Amino acid sequence: MRTLFLILLAFCSVTLGAQTVIEGTVVDKDNAPIDRAIVRATEGGKMVSFAMSKSDGKFALVVKSAADSLTVSAEKMSYKKEVLRIANRKQTLRFSLPDNATMLKEVVVKAPTVVLQGDTLRFNIAAFLGKGDVSLEDALKKLPGITVGDRGEIKYMGKSISNFYVEGLEMLGGNYTLATKNLPAEHVAGVEVLNNHKQMKMDKDKVSDEVALNVRLKKSALLKPIGNAEAAIGRSEERTLYSLGVTGMMFSGKQQFLASGKLGNIEEFAIDQTNLSIGKDIRVVLAQELGNTKPLTETAIGQLSGDSPPLSRRRYADNDDRLATANAILKTGEESTVRINASYAYHKQEHKSSTASRYFLGADQWLQLSLSAEAQSCLHQPQLQMEYKLNADDRYLRNTLQLTGSFADNALPTVENGLAIGQSQRTKHFALGDAFSYRFRVGQFEWN
Repeated sequence: MRTLFLILLAFCSVTLGAQTVIEGTVVDKDNAPIDRAIVRATEGGKMVSFAMSKSDGKFALVVKSAADSLTVSAEKMSYKKEVLRIANRKQTLRFSLPDNATMLKEVVVKAPTVVLQGDTLRFNIAAFLGKGDVSLEDALKKLPGITVGDRGEIKYMGKSISNFYVEGLEMLGGNYTLATKNLPAEHVAGVEVLNNHKQMKMDKDKVSDEVALNVRLKKSALLKPIGNAEAAIGRSEERTLYSLGVTGMMFSGKQQFLASGKLGNIEEFAIDQTNLSIGKDIRVVLAQELGNTKPLTETAIGQLSGDSPPLSRRRYADNDDRLATANAILKTGEESTVRINASYAYHKQEHKSSTASRYFLGADQWLQLSLSAEAQSCLHQPQLQMEYKLNADDRYLRNTLQLTGSFADNALPTVENGLAIGQSQRTKHFALGDAFSYRFRVGQFEWN
């Protein structure tokens, strides 16, 4: 037991040692504190920490980096930027920013670029937009500390966001890319980073390491239908390639709607995106607890499929995908909402493969073997999820009803050494799940 304690103590020491806290003050030439100055710590051109000075000019950077040295800078409009190269250790810095006044021909009043209020960091999107920034996703890539992955996943200071809100409502759950890729940046007024985020109001006094995003729209965009369409066409040696998509949406603080449709044969998208469009699947939650994440049909008999060549699927698979989604959320009271997410996915694909081998048997004799297969599959996958949520200071109620279906047809005709072999499989899978949870507080006691 003593040995285990020492090991845990050593592990904690190593973990804590990887975090450095650098404090400091930002003042002007007269030693007066400068508030809302932007302080950044970078390593090799990559930002590793970000802070803003308070009304007394003080700031604190929490750096999680193993680098020996860092570049720390402080800047604010009307002051000259100051840059320091320091060792990566706990220390106290002092920035003294000289005036950098510029004579203006005219006066332009603008909203602050970044505002820090409590645990909420507010970005004025207009201050970061460029000429080529069309969607909200393009704008998010310009915000300090925010990164957007290749598949649209959002992280702040290296940590994945736990929730994505539009005007304080979460309609899309984990599939927020439907909004970030299709919502025009010109309709967005600002983006809020919610540090120490708590999904339940009951937990407002608890400490949290979650971070969430909330998108604020311009008043002119509220309750205004917004649409987006895309199309692509090309030609390969075997067939015509195409992709068509359309998305429509409407947002307000009390009701929000988003519908989208997409079809094409350039890439496989239907199954991946429909699994995200309705949030966390109840089947997955239950299956993880039971130690099994596959549908019962696949667990019992497996899934019929042919051998795949050692190439990317995009090199050899002919697919045809279609996807339609409908999402809505309604605020039914000051603390209650109803959310509905529905989707239908269609995925069809086929690929052909053949092999031929010759073996020398001696005495001018050869053995020749050949095998050709044509794998074909077709999948229909409808899903529906309905959720009621009551989120109050003293109670939290959530009920989620989900219906899913999966209808698959697979065929694998094979010719081996001139002998034809036919294989086929048809599976039907239905699932109905309901998840209910209720928390409430009576005095100092909390019940679940």
